[in-house]
Amino acid sequence: MKFVERIPNTLRWILALPIALLFSYCVRYVSIVSLQLFLGHKLDGTEIVYLSIDNILGIAVMISMVYIIVPKHKFISCLILSIIYGIFLSIASGFFFVESTYNDATLEMPLWKYIYSLAVSIITIIYSCVAIYNHEKYEEG
Repeated sequence: MKFVERIPNTLRWILALPIALLFSYCVRYVSIVSLQLFLGHKLDGTEIVYLSIDNILGIAVMISMVYIIVPKHKFISCLILSIIYGIFLSIASGFFFVESTYNDATLEMPLWKYIYSLAVSIITIIYSCVAIYNHEKYEEG
């Protein structure tokens, strides 16, 4: 935390999202590779374990990194990021469902796994925001 506090506030605001996305990607990658080494076989993107770890870790790390990096209004920043990410997920899922329904597209995995992935993402977003809110409330006293 001391290192982050040395960075000027303007630069912290500018770098918050890119650093959060980079850390999110790195943690997701390391966790999936570790899980593959532990299980002894390569995971494809359609396994429930892969989907769960990818969604939960990716979102939780991204929101946590924004909370660590931004200098002020931490909860509001995380909430705005969560809302934007949730809207993006919903729109992307909507486009996917419409495209697969009307064009008889070949799905790489069953529809229920896409719905599961979306539900896990939304639940993780809500949980992360509630945890950050409770953390800030606890710090205030």
